[in-house]
Amino acid sequence: MEKPRGGVLMLHGLSDSPYSLRNLAEMLHAEGFWVTGLRVPGHGTAPSGLVHAVWEDWAAAVRLGALHVRECIGLDAPLYIMGYSNGAALAVEYTISQLEGEKIPKPDVLILLSPAIAVGKVAALARVQSWLAELPGLEKLHWESVMPEFDPYKYNSFAVNAGAQIYDLTRRIPARLTALKTSGRLGDFPRLLAFQSVVDATIPAGSIVDKLLRQLPAGDREVVFFDVNRRARANDMLLADPKALTVDLLKEPALTFGVTVVRNVSETTDEVQALRRKPGESVVETIPLALAWPRGVYSLSHIALPFPADDPLYGVSPPPDSKVVNLGGVELRGERGVLSVPPEHFLRLRYNPFYSYLATRVKSFVGADGGISE
Repeated sequence: MEKPRGGVLMLHGLSDSPYSLRNLAEMLHAEGFWVTGLRVPGHGTAPSGLVHAVWEDWAAAVRLGALHVRECIGLDAPLYIMGYSNGAALAVEYTISQLEGEKIPKPDVLILLSPAIAVGKVAALARVQSWLAELPGLEKLHWESVMPEFDPYKYNSFAVNAGAQIYDLTRRIPARLTALKTSGRLGDFPRLLAFQSVVDATIPAGSIVDKLLRQLPAGDREVVFFDVNRRARANDMLLADPKALTVDLLKEPALTFGVTVVRNVSETTDEVQALRRKPGESVVETIPLALAWPRGVYSLSHIALPFPADDPLYGVSPPPDSKVVNLGGVELRGERGVLSVPPEHFLRLRYNPFYSYLATRVKSFVGADGGISE
C-alpha cells in the first residue's frame, strides 16, 4: 500500500484473538487503510497464558503496535485505534497516557465496541482468588471455569487472573481522567464512536456513559446503543428494563456527546430504526434502517457486536463453501446435565443482526464513505 488513507490498530477482547475484529479490519483495508491486528500477550496460545498475565504487558504491546502503525503510514496520515471489550479499555488507557505526556503516537480517533470501561464489583474478588491460588493445593482456584477448547479463536476456559487484570486496568481510569480534567488537558481527547448493547452480562452497559463520555468536554463523540427486541414479548421476563438508560439520554437537555438508539419501530413489528441525537444537538432524528430482528432473538450480547450474520465461525448463515465449524447456529435439544458444555454457552448470541449499520457508521466516522465523517 503506497499511500494509506490512515492506519488502524485493532485491539481484541479478553480471552479473545484478532479474529474478533477481522471483518471490520478487512472492510477498512479494502477502503485504503493500513490495518494491524494486535495479538495481546497471553492470548492465541492456551488458556493458561492468562493465569499469570498482567495488564501492563498488554498496555506495552499496544504501544508497540501504535508505533508500528505510525511507522507504516508516515507522520501525516491519521491514526485510529479500534478496541473491542478489554481492547477498548486498553485503547482508553493508551489515550490517557498520551495526554499525560507519554511520548507515544497520538490517536486521532477511537472506535470502541462493547467497551469494558468498567467491570462489575464481583471482579474485585478475582484478585483475592488469584492470590489464594498460589498456595499449595489450591491451584484449581486459578480458574473460574474449565471447558473443552473447541473454539479456534477464543478460550472457552477462563482464568481468574484475567478478571483481576481487567479490574486493575479499569479502576485506574476514572482518577486519571479527573487529573487530566483538572490540568486542562482533557480537551485534546480524540473523536470517539462507541457501540454497546443495552443488556450486557460482561460489563455494566451504562459505564461507557458514566465512566467516560460524561467526563469528557463537549466534542465529536457518540455512543450507539442496541436496544432489546421490544416485540419479543419478553418484557415481563426481563430482570430490569434497560429502557431508562436510552430514553433519558435522548431527552437529556445538556448532553455533551451524541447518542443513537437502534430499536423497534414499534412493539408490533420486528423492524428497527435508529433514533439519533447528534453531538451538540437536541433534535432526535428518526432514521429508517431496512433491518429487522431475526426470529427468536430477544437481544444482542457483549460478544455479538463485531460479527455479521455470515461470519463463518460465529454467524448464523455462513458461506456455503466454508470449511470452518459453525458455532453461531448451534441449536441444542435434549436432556439437561448431559453435555460437558453448559447450554447457555450456545444460548448467547454470537453475531450482530445489525452489523451492516455498525459497519456503515464506522466507515462514515473515518471518512471512508466518500462523504463528510460524522
